[in-house]
Amino acid sequence: MTSRLVGAATLALMLASPVVAAAQDLGSQLVGVWKQTGFVQKNLATGESSKPQGENPAGMAIFSRGYFTWIFIAEGRKSPASLPSTDAERLYLYNTGSYAGGTYKINGDKVTFLYNASANQVWTGTERVQTMQVSDNKVLTWTSAPFKTNDGKEAVATVTFARLE
Repeated sequence: MTSRLVGAATLALMLASPVVAAAQDLGSQLVGVWKQTGFVQKNLATGESSKPQGENPAGMAIFSRGYFTWIFIAEGRKSPASLPSTDAERLYLYNTGSYAGGTYKINGDKVTFLYNASANQVWTGTERVQTMQVSDNKVLTWTSAPFKTNDGKEAVATVTFARLE
């Protein structure tokens, strides 16, 4: 009987420990610098998946306590031939990269971004709810809210990141 009580008390102390609680808290796990490793976009009408940023995108995400910024850059993105760039080159750069920044709040695995600035000006000043999970404190999987692609189709993106720090 005594060993059961000691075991139960030990388990209760472990579960109440700040270290264990922090490990379970998405907010604590999310803080850091992340390198983008993947971007899979799913067309909601057809169910078709694609990798519009290629196999090895070059983006990053940075989360501090309550603030975020991210940039998504397609693999193999080419520089303009010279400056000033042409309209076609600017359109290409717009279509192969995106960025945003602002504040966030967490509720379970849902992260609500309040966009203070965004390459997609439609998002600036709005809130968008994303689903995020951190595995082994090394891999961040981010599933977006539905959005309209550059060609007007409804899609959801799953973006993966590896922790840099």
